[in-house]
Amino acid sequence: MMEMDKFKLKLDIYRDYDLKEAVNRMNPGEWWVMLDYKAGQRNLLARIVVRVLSQTTSSSQ
Repeated sequence: MMEMDKFKLKLDIYRDYDLKEAVNRMNPGEWWVMLDYKAGQRNLLARIVVRVLSQTTSSSQ
């Protein structure tokens, strides 16, 4: 099963109670870093999300 499917279905690490509660207290980047750390191995989905959230944005007005 792909990692994104596990996330959508809240399986494995994604069904952890502490992670569900932390999502209300942390910004998204911190939450994904914590998930990656808690998983105990490199979580590919978390690595991608952290990279995307870490990118700076610019707007031209």
